[in-house]
Amino acid sequence: MGLEGESHENEHAVDANAPESSWLLFAMGHEICNSMNSIIGMTSILLQDETLTSDQREFVENIKISGDALMKVLNDIIDFSRLEKKKLTLNTHPFSLRRLVEETLSLISIDAARKGLVLLHRFNGSVPDEIVQDKMRLEQILFNLLDSAVKCTDSGEICLNISCQEEQGDLEIHFSVLDTGLDLSREAAEDLFNPPAEKDPLCSCRSGRSGLGLAICKGLVELMEGRIWVESAEGTGSTFHFTIKANPRAGVRKIWREN
Repeated sequence: MGLEGESHENEHAVDANAPESSWLLFAMGHEICNSMNSIIGMTSILLQDETLTSDQREFVENIKISGDALMKVLNDIIDFSRLEKKKLTLNTHPFSLRRLVEETLSLISIDAARKGLVLLHRFNGSVPDEIVQDKMRLEQILFNLLDSAVKCTDSGEICLNISCQEEQGDLEIHFSVLDTGLDLSREAAEDLFNPPAEKDPLCSCRSGRSGLGLAICKGLVELMEGRIWVESAEGTGSTFHFTIKANPRAGVRKIWREN
């Protein structure tokens, strides 16, 4: 899912041998995304019209906000379908991990500020600045976890910690998102990464608007040869952990998931 509500149009190759339900998700999601792109594009153009009254501008802005939200849900459905059918690949390249973290935090900073939350992030000194991985997908994982932390925390702080260790020539990078929000029972924590995570209000809050957010995070983390889990204790909030493998060397490579 793109963070700006953009569809993954070039990734939508429908597998004719896939089960009918999966095929329908691909086909319907793709067609609806095309229509939503037109709606969002037209509203963006309309918002440039300086002759709009304040009421008209508010109506158009609400249309665009709703369109962007629907696009995120559609992209969640498409991403989950591709992960379920093992058709999603990673496009890896070198990028600055520190810059990615700062950019992702900036995306949630306004919502956090509205709630009076403190955002913190800490790098272990051994974490390199440049790594080779799929930048867009790593940003997607971080955004989903940080966004859910903001939604489920009414006061206190959210802290992102990043550390790493070398393992068989690659780096294993460990991310943890700690919040002082809602606690999770053991049963809720176990079900949280299984779609749809809507069995109780806490799961609904954590899993995001479509109920697929954390299931998608789990699939993407596994594509990056890592794992994801959550720790929660009464009165302390929750900590979401995930690890990924990354290459610290310059260069470009592709990681494919077997069909």
